[in-house]
Amino acid sequence: MRLVDVYCRFERLGKTRSKTRLDLVACNELYEPLQRQDKAWVYLISVPEHIEGNQKRKSEICLTGGDGKYVSGVFIPDVQRSGMGYGDIKGTTDAALFVIGENSLEILIAKGKKNTAFALYQLLADGELDREINILKQNIKSVNGAII
Repeated sequence: MRLVDVYCRFERLGKTRSKTRLDLVACNELYEPLQRQDKAWVYLISVPEHIEGNQKRKSEICLTGGDGKYVSGVFIPDVQRSGMGYGDIKGTTDAALFVIGENSLEILIAKGKKNTAFALYQLLADGELDREINILKQNIKSVNGAII
């Protein structure tokens, strides 16, 4: 049984002046919430002050889609692993895991596993998902002519 279903890699490309925009360069399958209306990019931003939420459950970072709509909060529970986080995809029952690089973002989607997002994060942080992620990476396809 697979724990993670979708792998997407986003990178900051030189064609944009935006400091928060990341373009989709590779994925193993189409995932509609991240690729809406031919807008295959996302913005990784600090959560604006006007976004309300339970203070115990409010993320510091959020992911918005190319259409500008909120996709997920990015929770980073361990400051020692500040490049790893988790969340869930708005309007779905899917969990999301995030690996944040200086100019890249890898998003792993676990379909139907929203309630286990933190447990999946722990597996990711401990390296327990590495084999599964490598299998997904073997099946990725480049997007928009990107070199992988």
